Amino acid sequence: MSKRQREIDMPNPLFIPARSPICGAAQTVLIFSTAFLGLAASLICLLNQVSGGLQ
Repeated sequence: MSKRQREIDMPNPLFIPARSPICGAAQTVLIFSTAFLGLAASLICLLNQVSGGLQ
């Protein structure tokens, strides 16, 4: 049985916010920590290349 057009056109949310303030704080920490760790890793790689590697 095929889906109705209305069911197909509904957007699929990638991020559903939590209702609890504790869960909201945990989500915020998880989002920003992954971004921070990515920036820190790229900075470490860049400094490693500029300094000539670990010798």
